Amino acid sequence: TPRLWIDLNRAESDFDPQMMLPAPPAPPFTSQKVRQGLGLVPARLSDVGDIWRDKLSQADLAARIEHVHRPYHAAVVDSLNEAQRRFGGAVLLDVHSMPPLKGDNAPDVVIGDRFGRTADARISDCARAVCENAGLRVAINTPYAGGYVLERHGRPHANIHAVQIEFDRRLYLDAALEQPSDKCTKIQALVATLARALVRELGTTRFAEAAE
Repeated sequence: TPRLWIDLNRAESDFDPQMMLPAPPAPPFTSQKVRQGLGLVPARLSDVGDIWRDKLSQADLAARIEHVHRPYHAAVVDSLNEAQRRFGGAVLLDVHSMPPLKGDNAPDVVIGDRFGRTADARISDCARAVCENAGLRVAINTPYAGGYVLERHGRPHANIHAVQIEFDRRLYLDAALEQPSDKCTKIQALVATLARALVRELGTTRFAEAAE
């Protein structure tokens, strides 16, 4: 489902009441993303402006939540719980792309774990090592620490870890940042390598905890 229709990386309450008709009561907390027009249903894009010609009805928003947002997250919960039941733990790898960051030493990859709240440090450190071994500059949690997907599903205390990986679009797109380049297969292979490494590290963590 396109993020413009409903953003699965936002909480159900993270919406802009001003884009709805009739306007519902304002949520008790309005995030910076909502104020930027990037809430549960995005209102505007920086390089485009307003997205929708008309306001959104409350019934329409409720339908998008009921038929898309909730089933998606329920499926993620079921998958993670099943993996945890079968193997003693699970890792959710939430892969994103990011626009090129400014600066001579700007990272190529940003790993987010909500500042340690959604994944054990060993999992995040493992992800960093894999990317650095591939010759990439890596940052942790800055400027992207992860969003609702991580907050919703990361439960390190239950050995269910959630990490976000932001790849610079130049790593796999052409110079115009529009079409996949011949570098795309290299990033695909890196994601597969990353997944395998995290699974191995998860096993190490599990056995270490059992030994304690």
